[in-house]
Amino acid sequence: MLLVGYLKLQKEEFDRIVFEAGKVNILDNLDLGILAIYCNSYDSYVNVSKKLQKEGSICYKETANGEIKIINPLINVQEKNM
Repeated sequence: MLLVGYLKLQKEEFDRIVFEAGKVNILDNLDLGILAIYCNSYDSYVNVSKKLQKEGSICYKETANGEIKIINPLINVQEKNM
């Protein structure tokens, strides 16, 4: 079930780009691979952003000296998908 939801956002973005690009006839078959990569990154960015909204940008890590604040590792994932 998760896979269906995961692919749904990618497909919606793919269809949106194809529709908009079709209006000005700028999309070619050679563009489809890059478009698929973009849609995958877009999906990842949206999902990570939702998780960050719930978890926050700061989290806590237990160390030998006690608990410390760290930047949520999801921020690195989000930046890679920008």
